[in-house]
Amino acid sequence: MMENLLEGSKAAISIVQGCYVVSVQADLYDDLLVRIRKGILNRVYSKTVKGVVFDMNAVTVMDTYIFNHLVDIGKMTLLLGVKTIFIGFQPGAISALLDLEVDITNVMSYRTIEEAVEHLTATVSSIEDYEDDDDDDVDNEDEDEDEDEDEDNELATENDELERV
Repeated sequence: MMENLLEGSKAAISIVQGCYVVSVQADLYDDLLVRIRKGILNRVYSKTVKGVVFDMNAVTVMDTYIFNHLVDIGKMTLLLGVKTIFIGFQPGAISALLDLEVDITNVMSYRTIEEAVEHLTATVSSIEDYEDDDDDDVDNEDEDEDEDEDEDNELATENDELERV
């Protein structure tokens, strides 16, 4: 199911394996960026999702302002506990951005939606596994405490026996 972020929007959003996929269907401009940001942040805040994927295949022109705005949306979703991944950057747009020396340090990018969704779902799964392991560790700590108490009791009994002798 694909829905427009807003009426007449040039961006649509769908859910794939628990991840929002934002398909940008035209070159970006200020008003569209603001609508995308508001739409994504409201959805991420109100629903549990594994991540956000921006499909940039249809975007042929991108300047530093647009790129930085998209990166900022990714940072905002991260503050809400959800990673953002970009896919489908056009080679010409990437070349121009790197010529302009934009910072790509914190930008995650994959070639396909499948790769991006796989990464996001694997990340969430590993976090859930880690949390399950933490629960097991608490149980193991209780068992360790019980074992320590048993050992202390045995030592106390041995000391009592030695004192009697």
